[in-house]
Amino acid sequence: MASAITKLICKHLVEEETSQKSNLTSPQKGQPNRSLPIGSVVQCIVSASIKFAIQIEREMANTGDKLLYEGTIVNTEDKCIVKLYNNDRDSGFKLWQLRLHYSEMIGYSDLVTKMYINYSDVSYKGTPLEEYIDKNKGVNKTTLMIQLLAQLYFLHEDEVLHNDIKPENIIVYQDYPYFIDFEACKRYARYDQVDEICYDSDKRIIQSSSGTSAYNPPEKERDKNYITPKSDVYSLGLVFAKMLGVALQTKKYIDFELLKKTNDHTICNLIGKMVLHDIKLRPSVQQCLEVLGISKDEFYSYGAPTIDKQIPNITRQEFEELLMSKKRERTELMVESQPEQKKVKSD
Repeated sequence: MASAITKLICKHLVEEETSQKSNLTSPQKGQPNRSLPIGSVVQCIVSASIKFAIQIEREMANTGDKLLYEGTIVNTEDKCIVKLYNNDRDSGFKLWQLRLHYSEMIGYSDLVTKMYINYSDVSYKGTPLEEYIDKNKGVNKTTLMIQLLAQLYFLHEDEVLHNDIKPENIIVYQDYPYFIDFEACKRYARYDQVDEICYDSDKRIIQSSSGTSAYNPPEKERDKNYITPKSDVYSLGLVFAKMLGVALQTKKYIDFELLKKTNDHTICNLIGKMVLHDIKLRPSVQQCLEVLGISKDEFYSYGAPTIDKQIPNITRQEFEELLMSKKRERTELMVESQPEQKKVKSD
């Protein structure tokens, strides 16, 4: 998945035939209950020519403001995680919306109704980064770092700040690391690299104090809370230190002498620059990659595999046929269960 999470969750089309008792409700009415029925099929539209579908199989968690589902990508055995956010808070980021389309059981061809969920997140169901490294002792950590930097480069090229980078928000799928959980992400329209300030489309300065304290950059703890792409660089630097087996201590202190004794000096020096408290002195993602000997022409080769090369494309017609097939299956199950119900009543 190239820029896996950035492109994958830009637009999702959910189609589900449902009854009038559907628990899908409209955000415009302020209703927080926005869940997906188990068995529903989600069509993800990456572009006009790239589409795929996910079948929702089980609810993994419901915390009130978040719903977490596990599903399978249609026509594959690939598991994925679908995360919906029920809150309506305005974070200044409204690009990644989930459009829910459904028609009543009266007839599939009925006009569909559109609904919107402001925040959604879809990712492969992979292995958490730390668990992956623990299970694969011989893994090339430098390659993992380069892949993460390349992915972050393309994320920033799309003018998106992850804003909550930590080991728990990185999974490894088919030996490639992916950033997940974009709940705290921010979109920016302009980046002033001289003053290290990002602006949104309304020319407001991007600010944030959210994220995870242990991995937050120092600028989040200051009065103005200004964040930029280099804020992500700082957090990723702490992740790299953790990958090398260095435990984070109070005030995010890293024992660089220990790093130098046990690991590559180039990596150690890079991490030291990534976690500088002065944001203006930190390197950009591109500069980090260049320190590791990766030229800009090579960024794509280290980026996430493209979606169209990994997942079977599903056309609109194929998707509608899939839904009709599911509807027939449900009807058959209902018919089969009726004799049993009558028998129970007669008994």
